[in-house]
Amino acid sequence: MAGSRRVSTDVLDSVLAEFGRESVPAPRPQAKRKPSRHTKRPAVPADGLKHLEKLFAQLFPADLQQQLVGLAGKLAGRDFESLETNQLVVDRLNRILRGTDLVLVSEEGTPVRLRLVKPARSQYGYFQLRSADAQQNTVYSGAKFPRLRVVEKP
Repeated sequence: MAGSRRVSTDVLDSVLAEFGRESVPAPRPQAKRKPSRHTKRPAVPADGLKHLEKLFAQLFPADLQQQLVGLAGKLAGRDFESLETNQLVVDRLNRILRGTDLVLVSEEGTPVRLRLVKPARSQYGYFQLRSADAQQNTVYSGAKFPRLRVVEKP
């Protein structure tokens, strides 16, 4: 029984004694009900908020931009000798950037989006940079990872 619905057994015992019973009968087990979608959820406990802050700090450390700048420098000019690995590099870098206020910028200073294209003439695909504006012009396309800068969104 829930704490808010609990009744003093002393009162029940005295009432039942008047009817010839000596104690409260054991409660029957109730089937668990599915929570209603209208049921209010309990507030997040303080330790849940601390956990969220800790996780956020792990995912987005204060020096994330410097780490990404260093990573982009290490990746520049490389290929990874498989379509799957090239796609993994592009996907993970883009996934990290989506959760931040950081953007990629080409050597010319143009904000860009990184993707991997798979033309028939290349078994490993091409890294491609497209301008991040409405025109989405191709800024770079090649088998080697492009030289990039990582900056805060303007």
